[in-house]
Amino acid sequence: MAIILDKEWDSLTGFDNQLSAIPHYQLHPEMLPFIGQHYPETRILLLGESHYLSNEESEVTKQMRDWYKRSTQDFSFKWPSNFDTRGVVHNYLTGWRSKASTMFSNPAKALIEAWGLTEVNDGEAFTAFAFFNYFQRPAAYSGSSISLTIEDEEQAASILPQVIKILKPNKVIFLSKKAFDSYCRQAGDVDSGLIDYVYHPTSSYWNVEDGGKKLLGLFSSMRRYDGFSLNGSLTLEKANQVMSSSPYRFIQKRQRRFYDGTVTYRIYMDSNNPANVSEIAWYYADGNKRFGMGYVVRSKIMWVWDYDTKWYMDEKAIKNHSRLMELHQNVRRMISLL
Repeated sequence: MAIILDKEWDSLTGFDNQLSAIPHYQLHPEMLPFIGQHYPETRILLLGESHYLSNEESEVTKQMRDWYKRSTQDFSFKWPSNFDTRGVVHNYLTGWRSKASTMFSNPAKALIEAWGLTEVNDGEAFTAFAFFNYFQRPAAYSGSSISLTIEDEEQAASILPQVIKILKPNKVIFLSKKAFDSYCRQAGDVDSGLIDYVYHPTSSYWNVEDGGKKLLGLFSSMRRYDGFSLNGSLTLEKANQVMSSSPYRFIQKRQRRFYDGTVTYRIYMDSNNPANVSEIAWYYADGNKRFGMGYVVRSKIMWVWDYDTKWYMDEKAIKNHSRLMELHQNVRRMISLL
């Protein structure tokens, strides 16, 4: 949905010096674990099964036998972002979601229910976790479970203890029975007080006893954490109070957005509660160039849109337009007051 301009959704980097010393992550740094902003307080480590390649890259899989000896850059992947752990989670947190996103949203919703986090959305709830996929090689085909080799199992089982030693989790939960069984085969004795499993959140087994219900029970047994920033509501009254002091021109829903050299803004109401605001958007035209900028209240996402490229802009691109950069800074100040 948007390019996030708030570091709250980024992975913590405080563990990276230690994690990057693991030889596998030197070859494949894109597979470094995601560390949520609230993980240091909750210490909950979730393990998925594996990333996967796009189906159109099946030819590349012929080289995958060398995966553990070669760098990612040695391969001709067209879509390496598919197995960028932090990138995949970041996309989920900032609204780029698909059916496969239940991998993240189902555990997050279980945490919300278990801890009674009524004012926290599933994106922020997921920042209570650290996450990475247990198997350290992407599956060959999109949507398919990984076809394992002995090397896959041995590599995964050797890396997990190293990560646990660095992250020091209070609880490690496999979100895959296949991955958990593989670990048990390799590790032998498993500390059941530290390590457990549930069925995969995207599978039909999620709705059976050892799926979502089990995860709910595991979370319920843990100490509740109350340090979330609480993505609550924004009333229309408060929004008008802040926005009325701005130099920008208010427009109604069907009014023209763009006036050359003039910044306009529009307030979008929450469909479930007309007294609350769901989003505020600003519009700016500079000659033939047109830009949009918005703030999504519930997720605290700020986006900037280029109408020419029809895509979201990052901070580097924004800095190429001085007037847009000034607007961006002013909007961030207004958001801080909401």
